[in-house]
Amino acid sequence: LKVVGGWRVLHACSFACWVLTGVRPQEYLAHTPPTHSDYEPTTRVRAELEKMARTINESIKKQQNTEKLIELQKRIVNMPKEVRRTLMADHVLIREGPLLKDCRKMRKKRMFWLFSDCLMYGEQVGQSMYSYHRTLLLESAAVQSLADTPGIRLRVLTHNFAHAARRHEERV
Repeated sequence: LKVVGGWRVLHACSFACWVLTGVRPQEYLAHTPPTHSDYEPTTRVRAELEKMARTINESIKKQQNTEKLIELQKRIVNMPKEVRRTLMADHVLIREGPLLKDCRKMRKKRMFWLFSDCLMYGEQVGQSMYSYHRTLLLESAAVQSLADTPGIRLRVLTHNFAHAARRHEERV
């Protein structure tokens, strides 16, 4: 390995050939004996490429989540400013979908958003628009399946309520 113009370059032509032809390091290593002079540098390059790929994938996921959160904020009216501010801080949207919430007199259809640390729900008020109802922190939540229904009971410090999906597969 030598440095040329700030770039680390391997001496062997065979290594350069796989880079130019698009052969992946793991494919090259599969056909290179461990005693070959390219083996150890290729192993290091492979590790660096995998590290770069993980970093890029994490950045892409964060960007996609941020875009989802921005879009979600546009679709929810009456959301308190404090909730709107904290929604962008390290929240990861895991899943969203409609559920039936057991209210005092009847079940009501609500839209739920499950985040990495909280559950937010609201009521549909227009085409793809929702009125904010509440955010429940999940740090002290307990979830219990309801017998013979696709529902669950969620207990948090301030609330205890049940909600149901139309099918078992839709449960959050």
